[in-house]
Amino acid sequence: MTQRILLVSDICTQLRQKRGVTAVSTGYAHGFMNLASEAFNEVGYQQQLSTLLPYLD
Repeated sequence: MTQRILLVSDICTQLRQKRGVTAVSTGYAHGFMNLASEAFNEVGYQQQLSTLLPYLD
């Protein structure tokens, strides 16, 4: 069985084609916003949170 390789850039490109969807690659590891994850990154979390919060208004 061959494992499919998914590139974040390719996924973002596909998602951007959908109406109402914004996709960005952050450069942080998977789980960077999850406090319980070994990949949690406080700086990345704060940066992305400040980007996301305006969409909640």
